[in-house]
Amino acid sequence: MIKALLRTSKPVATAAMLFLCLSLCSCSMPPASGPADTYELRLPALPESRADGAVIFFVDALNATIFQEMLDAGELPAIQKYFVDRGLYCPRAVANTPSVTLANFTSFVTGMFPGHHGVTGVNWFDRTSLVWRDYTTISQKNTLDGDYTAANIYEQFPDRTTFSLFFQPHRGATKFAENWTSAGPPFFFGWYDFVDRLTLYRFNIVADVATKRGRWPAITIVYLLEPDFRAYENGVSDGAYRQAIRNVDLQIGRVLGDFKAAGLLEGLHIALVSDHGTLDVTGHLNMADFLRGQLGLSVAKKRLWEQTPFEKRLDYYRKFPVVLYGSGDRYAAICLRRPIRSGDGAVSGYESWPVRPKMSDLRAYPAAGGDVDLPVVLAARPEVDAVAY
Repeated sequence: MIKALLRTSKPVATAAMLFLCLSLCSCSMPPASGPADTYELRLPALPESRADGAVIFFVDALNATIFQEMLDAGELPAIQKYFVDRGLYCPRAVANTPSVTLANFTSFVTGMFPGHHGVTGVNWFDRTSLVWRDYTTISQKNTLDGDYTAANIYEQFPDRTTFSLFFQPHRGATKFAENWTSAGPPFFFGWYDFVDRLTLYRFNIVADVATKRGRWPAITIVYLLEPDFRAYENGVSDGAYRQAIRNVDLQIGRVLGDFKAAGLLEGLHIALVSDHGTLDVTGHLNMADFLRGQLGLSVAKKRLWEQTPFEKRLDYYRKFPVVLYGSGDRYAAICLRRPIRSGDGAVSGYESWPVRPKMSDLRAYPAAGGDVDLPVVLAARPEVDAVAY
């Protein structure tokens, strides 16, 4: 169905998307505005001993300064009431490097940094297997759970029910509610608040299972994305970003109002977590254009993965000394082959991809106009804040 939509003319595809969205709006999901203390969830009344689980609200891209300002100004009453006033507040948590969603997600569920769990970005290149991974594509989005080998939090409870509501790392979870069919169309139109409300509505699935089993699940993680995508569109200084955080506060408050009414809050652990902050960006650098146009480096363009046989991946990537990956222009990872030099210093070729260049190679890397000190050249760019190598 997805391929058919992509091949259809844009007006027809848009009409189909809109029709599906309207169909979704006719379901029993509560509207955006409504009572601040209920989301009309069908939660079971369980004894405290049977409500012994954790519910984690994972909100993407909360700028720490803006979040604190809004909290101090009383703009986030639900977060203040349910999290700050009744528990532990940690305003100075540290994210990963690179500080991108899926690397941070994986660290959250495994307790490890990216260098140990293996998911080093939203996309990345493995120089040993010559595999390009890109979790933003439909074909590879669910390969994440196969790319880290460390045990995750779901796997710590093999005898208990666990839920992942739109949260991408979900290996071992009893149920993964991806929302792909229902959330895809509104996401296409930029209705991110609708996507978040739909995700929260999936608590009814959790509630139904808890009712049948007579016990609340051990772990339930729910992912909310609106602040992240409003920041991408408008920056964090725009009012739309703050409104997205207000939306999150309102809807979480409605959900937790139902939890309180059902008598579940005293037995459950609830947490509000973010994966990274976000900032307004004033300087942009297209790293691929810079490496090719300014330095004359030969950078691979194809993004090959396991669907392409290894021999063909090897044949392609051995033609290039550089593979570039990153996430927008927040960070760029430049993978380099080590140059082979003859006695007079001339470059006669490059080592195979598994052979990493030494520091001395990076400080004098062969480019179109002669050797360049790559770390220094990159750090001199006004758009670049830091270079690590």
